[in-house]
Amino acid sequence: MSPFDTFLDRLHKIAMIVLAIVVIGYIIAQSNNPSEIPPQNITSEQSEQTTDQPPKLSLVEQQKREAEIVREAYPLLLKTAAYQSRPNEGLPVIAEFFDYNCIYCQRMLPAIGKAIANPNVNVVLVEFPILGESSRQYAKDALAAAKQGKYIEFHEARMTDKTADSAAIAQAIGLDMQKWETDRHEEKALNTRFAGALQIAQNLRVNGTPMFIIGDRVVRGAIPPAQFDQILARAAQSVR
Repeated sequence: MSPFDTFLDRLHKIAMIVLAIVVIGYIIAQSNNPSEIPPQNITSEQSEQTTDQPPKLSLVEQQKREAEIVREAYPLLLKTAAYQSRPNEGLPVIAEFFDYNCIYCQRMLPAIGKAIANPNVNVVLVEFPILGESSRQYAKDALAAAKQGKYIEFHEARMTDKTADSAAIAQAIGLDMQKWETDRHEEKALNTRFAGALQIAQNLRVNGTPMFIIGDRVVRGAIPPAQFDQILARAAQSVR
């Protein structure tokens, strides 16, 4: 090897050493400066942990929690009710939250009538007028009829014919019309009941009608007749 080749070989080695020193220095500088570390992608699991979100409940856990809410709500439920078929008898409860303008509530009327006739259950009707001002007025009309002991008569007639005039219904079922006319404009009775119903519905995350509380279960929406018959039979058998 000539002297010139030897010089080039030494120069190459020196350059490699200098490059290695520069790279090592850069790595050390980066490790001491976290702000220069590129952002990482966060997985959905990491996101749930970093935002401190509550873990999602399984269906069984959801039903268990819902049952706890229902049991806690029973005193308010019975206080809020516009009607009970057999109060103070300790019977299984079938409660319906309804609106007079709800067509699905209207379709449930025959099943509810069958339950009211059953001596082994307590049917609880809860006014839940959420479908407009006419719903509120119909509810007040029904509560005014209740003051004369004829709530269920008015309720059934109102549900049967949604086009009927409330005054005509009141007269047909034999109410004192002067008293009924006065009582049907009272806001307090409805507001008190509606506040209780709304609290229960919000706790159960329900925002529609009909809604049923059957024992400690919640059923959202209309129940097919055959299924309702089974529910009624099981509830009735539980007291025998």
